Amino acid sequence: MSTGRVNRRQLPIHRKPNGRTTEGWAEKQPIADQVAKLIIGHDSTVKDHDSLKIVVIRGYNIGIAHAQISYSYEHTPAEWNARLFGTSPTEQAPSKL
Repeated sequence: MSTGRVNRRQLPIHRKPNGRTTEGWAEKQPIADQVAKLIIGHDSTVKDHDSLKIVVIRGYNIGIAHAQISYSYEHTPAEWNARLFGTSPTEQAPSKL
């Protein structure tokens, strides 16, 4: 029987682009995939969560102006496994990358 509660935890990870450019930020999905791989590969409790949501936030703040945009990627741990490692949704996450 479902309690209606969602098992969720947040882990902020910051990445700054090199210099003044935004090089490396053009493709957000690969960044989210890399973060998900690290979490799945190193956190054995991730399978106990209902979902794993990776939010990539890009923005700037120069004092007199600021802006940001976010890109959200959310899947169940089993869906992330299937997507990133080609495992079936019922298989466990790999122990190491």
